[in-house]
Amino acid sequence: MVSMSATKHQPPSKIRYEKSHPLVACRVLRAEYDQLDEVRRSQGKSFREFLLTGAGLLAADGGRALSRVLIGKCHACHEPIVWDLTNPVHMKVLEDILERASCEHGDCLKKGRSP
Repeated sequence: MVSMSATKHQPPSKIRYEKSHPLVACRVLRAEYDQLDEVRRSQGKSFREFLLTGAGLLAADGGRALSRVLIGKCHACHEPIVWDLTNPVHMKVLEDILERASCEHGDCLKKGRSP
């Protein structure tokens, strides 16, 4: 008699593939899915390309993209703050923050350099 807890044998190649290609999934409302699918189709992309492009990990032309956002945390409400590094206004705010924070390279601090 076969035990109920016995699992189906998987070939080692499938185990390796699943380890190196993890599944990403989430539940959305049907209306949201239809909207996402419509936008994806209009761009002629697979769901993988659509997801990676939206996350800033894939350039619109299919090449690798550098991250174009910086995510921080609001000290008042602790909600995420997203700065678009391609937005000049956001970049000015970040420059002001860094200037007030008096940031220095670790090597400069070790060498006793200060502003």
